[in-house]
Amino acid sequence: MKREISNAKQHAISLMPAIVVQNFSNYQDHYFESLEKKSSENHERKSQFLIESQSNYREEIGREWVFNETDVALPSQVRDTLALGPKFSIPLEGRKIPLVDIITDVENIILSREEEEQKIEKRATCTNMITNFVNAFPSRSKNSTLTRKLINDTKVA
Repeated sequence: MKREISNAKQHAISLMPAIVVQNFSNYQDHYFESLEKKSSENHERKSQFLIESQSNYREEIGREWVFNETDVALPSQVRDTLALGPKFSIPLEGRKIPLVDIITDVENIILSREEEEQKIEKRATCTNMITNFVNAFPSRSKNSTLTRKLINDTKVA
């Protein structure tokens, strides 16, 4: 390949001034070096993102958030699970979401507590929320690796 490039340069020099060929060659070298640098930086950035997304997210767990008011000693895995906070939930697989039960419960609550005008509005709101959740249901959350590990560690044999 280098021999072919050298032959092409010699042929180009025989057709045009050497300075023009040299400037073109320098420009091409600079251009390809910058492309290689950008590509390398892009690969490094992607690699770093993958490493961070695969980490176990231990830095997000705040053990000081859990206060044990009992005399029972909590295993560290249980404390870690509880420390994930009040908005933490066990991830469900898309096919295992009990939609019929959720809709039935919502309808029972609406029928027993709401006035007729509010029933329609509440049904629409709940239907919209359920539909949005089902359509946007992530196959894996960013914490799913940690979550699954904590769930498996805290299971009673």
